[in-house]
Amino acid sequence: TPTNRIAVTGPHLIFVSTTATSWTPVFADERNANIILRTLRESIDLGRFVLVGWVIMPSHIHRLIGMRNVELLSKTVQSFKILT
Repeated sequence: TPTNRIAVTGPHLIFVSTTATSWTPVFADERNANIILRTLRESIDLGRFVLVGWVIMPSHIHRLIGMRNVELLSKTVQSFKILT
């Protein structure tokens, strides 16, 4: 079925949430939380986005990011999930 999407381009501030499978509290383990932090730092260093704020919860992550090209959001989120 077709979806109604709004074309969004250019710079934006975006709120992104990522949830562990079945809301499993994988980030309660400090080692797993550190993997997330390392991946965030690497993404920032590569210039993929500017991290405005973040919080790591036991089963999910919230990020407020700034992007010059919001068109790259899908690829950025996908890369983050693959790396973590």
